[in-house]
Amino acid sequence: MSFSKDFSNNSQLNTDEIETNLFVTNSESPVDSSDFYKSIHLLVLSAETESALEIVSNNIVEFLKQNPEINIADLAYTLQTNRQALNYRRIVVCHNAEEAVCALTTRDPQRVFSSSTQATSYSTMAFMFPGLGEQYVNMALQLYQLEPDFRKHIIHCSEILKPHLGLDLRDVLYPQGAKAEPSSQTNNLTSGMAVGFNLRQMLGRTQVETDVYTAKLNQTDIAQPALFVIEYALAQMWMAWGIKPQILIGYSLGEYVTACLAGVLSLEDALTLVVRRSQLIQQLPAGAMLAVSLSESELEPMLTEDICLSAVNGPTLSVVAGSVEAIAKLEQQLINNGIACRQIQTSHAFHSPVMEAIMAPFIELVNSFDLKPPEIPYISNVTGKWITAAEATDPHYWGKHLCQTVRFADGIETLWQLSHPIFLEVGPGQTLGSIALQHPASTNVTQQLVFSSLPNSYNQQSEFAFVFNTLGRLWLTGVSVNWSKFYVDQHRSTLPLPTYLFEHQQKGVEIEKKELSLNTSDFKEQNSSQLGQQQRIRLNLQNNYLAPRDNVEQEIVEIWQQVFKLDQIGVYDNFFSLGGHSLIAIQIVSQIKKKFSKEIPLSAIFANSTVADLAKIIAENLSKESKTSNQENLESSSINSFQLEHELQVPNLLTYQLANGIEIIHQNKAETDHFYEDIFEHKVYAKNGITLYPGDYIFDVGANIGLFTLFADKECSDATIYAFEPSPPTFSILKANTSKCKGKIKLFNCGLSNVNKTTKFTFYPNSSGMSSFYPNEEEEKQNLRIIMLNQQKAGMVEMEQVLQYTEELLEERFKSKTFTCELKTVSEIIRENNVDRIDLLKIDVQKSELDVLLGINQNDWHKIRQIVIEVHNEANRLDQVSSLLNSKGYSVVTEQDSLYTATNIYNLYAVRVP
Repeated sequence: MSFSKDFSNNSQLNTDEIETNLFVTNSESPVDSSDFYKSIHLLVLSAETESALEIVSNNIVEFLKQNPEINIADLAYTLQTNRQALNYRRIVVCHNAEEAVCALTTRDPQRVFSSSTQATSYSTMAFMFPGLGEQYVNMALQLYQLEPDFRKHIIHCSEILKPHLGLDLRDVLYPQGAKAEPSSQTNNLTSGMAVGFNLRQMLGRTQVETDVYTAKLNQTDIAQPALFVIEYALAQMWMAWGIKPQILIGYSLGEYVTACLAGVLSLEDALTLVVRRSQLIQQLPAGAMLAVSLSESELEPMLTEDICLSAVNGPTLSVVAGSVEAIAKLEQQLINNGIACRQIQTSHAFHSPVMEAIMAPFIELVNSFDLKPPEIPYISNVTGKWITAAEATDPHYWGKHLCQTVRFADGIETLWQLSHPIFLEVGPGQTLGSIALQHPASTNVTQQLVFSSLPNSYNQQSEFAFVFNTLGRLWLTGVSVNWSKFYVDQHRSTLPLPTYLFEHQQKGVEIEKKELSLNTSDFKEQNSSQLGQQQRIRLNLQNNYLAPRDNVEQEIVEIWQQVFKLDQIGVYDNFFSLGGHSLIAIQIVSQIKKKFSKEIPLSAIFANSTVADLAKIIAENLSKESKTSNQENLESSSINSFQLEHELQVPNLLTYQLANGIEIIHQNKAETDHFYEDIFEHKVYAKNGITLYPGDYIFDVGANIGLFTLFADKECSDATIYAFEPSPPTFSILKANTSKCKGKIKLFNCGLSNVNKTTKFTFYPNSSGMSSFYPNEEEEKQNLRIIMLNQQKAGMVEMEQVLQYTEELLEERFKSKTFTCELKTVSEIIRENNVDRIDLLKIDVQKSELDVLLGINQNDWHKIRQIVIEVHNEANRLDQVSSLLNSKGYSVVTEQDSLYTATNIYNLYAVRVP
């Protein structure tokens, strides 16, 4: 059987029963999908036996080879509507006949999935709804553009929310509305390597505004209703296709979606309640949350008044919540002890005593709604058990839900006790599915069938292809799909197919038989105690095993097998389908660092979710490093320049006169001119209430080549300036540039952080201002692209030509060196130097800004009169820093320079309130 969705000109949407305005945003016409998307088809094959399925697959290959001009959309429709679904099944997602032939011939484990309903029979469908943390701008955009039922519900919910939010939620979710051009991910049918950056797209409105809308979407009063709407619309789409849940479970906010679908709340009431709840929370101080690979009992001794247990997601997977400062210090403590942990993308300390401040008005609010007993059974976050009618209809229950620990692990254990459950995560990302797969109770069942609706934000796969894969893989397990409902808005033709295609003997040219790596007949009559964990995992993966093909793949497979505690993992087995989550990814990153002496960001695991993809980027980086090392060895043997340049191994040091007549040493004219304009002309560190007086004590943290130190020395007579720069090459330039200052200059060749330690520092000789203890080359490149575009918009004529060579320029700017640098704390410097006061603490440290603040002891905060910080707003850091400074008695102003519009870079000005 086969399933397809085609958007070519001969397949038109029937909008007679749906008002035209349901397909229009901001008076736009509906998207002409044929302009943007190739057709995507899900071919579904089945047979009575495993060997017969191989023959049917080969027959289809030969048929497509002999009929290359066939309309594959009609072929798919014909196979779907005219064939009975038999026990042994196979699916493949493709754009055309050629792709289908290639995938089926090779049994491509990334594209071809197979299973038997005898091995994977199920009796209970469970929908899982995630909470905050996985949301991203343009999530489910392709579904919004091209799936009428999903779009209808998004628009309906957005209209209900308009009076409550004061905006159209679609303007935040989908900044380009219905006409947003799809990204280069659209035609990527596998979850493989991330697609390269598209400069032309970068120069368009969609990409430039992404960071702005991301910041907006991450505000809890927007994030909560947005996530609810996406999950509700996805659930309605799945149910319209015949995938209907018998049970439900939600995580935190997700429980409100379950309550709505179960009939406890009407849609209008649920949306109103979620918005009002989020608005109450938005009034509370900012907080932080940390996922930790420890059990509840292991965390107990670490809990304080400022840190509480927010969620228990597994026997060794918990979440704590608390103040920004307390969570950051706990994170550092855990890291120092070798315990995997990761901050969650959130704005507040959810499910903690902090929420008690709004508990009474929230209960009063819930009491104003008409709550009804659930019509679909669902699991309570508060108890981890089936919710009772009394609980669901009690406003005080929802008050507990707001403040108490989420018992999600207990809830998952309850679900695994059901007969043959199948889990479908209905929302962005794959976190809940990973938690379910990693739960020990999953080993007590014959099958571990866990699927997702949408990729995470790192995944470059087409959302449509992802959904089609999920639908097909659900069908593989025996789930009944209502194909006629799916095709209700389309017009397809039935093709007269030859009967030999489905006969159990080979037709035409003999093709090598590709046996399934999993002999599903082995599982007949076996119970969970007889079925090994490896076999359960292979049932969930539904693909063929492929062994490592080179040394890098072999090394990574061994790491994955150790971390996942599995004997066999293939190079195309998916990280998330194996039960991977962020803390497991941290373990993998750590092992890769030990094995390859190569640091990779956590996002690399999420974006390259198979061994094959991960091995490719590591191999490429190892090759690149080898070439760079060889080149540096050649260059070092022939250097014959002045002593400073030779000692620093930094080329192109120049003497340069600033516009105000000060002569300095520098390396990059464009960067120096930018620094000068910011510091001397725009006075970026001396505005918004920041004042400098004679005799002030100033800390210049992240001094770079010293332009702010020179500015402060010029503006503030008799100043004492402490300048900190960790990079040895930049520090030597700083030393030379500040040698003629009139004030007292104290230089420190170290960085500042929350603890005293030594660590790696990535230095970019040609872009020293981007150097960092937290390097992210792609993020920094993207920021520079946006800055260059903003410069062009501001009238910098020469930028038009520069933009033509953006990639070449960025490649040169981000050639890097690594140094081991010392880090100290602000309080340690205060103690060692007997500092009584700091009149201005200036911090510009490329994503280490929160670390610097957390290195200030409580008894030293009163010594600091003013603070200016460049903040990189990752994981809600801007709100966290602002909240921390407010709590320490400062009045805070936040500003974003026009040059940084659409980046995540902001300036924050804090003045102590008398």
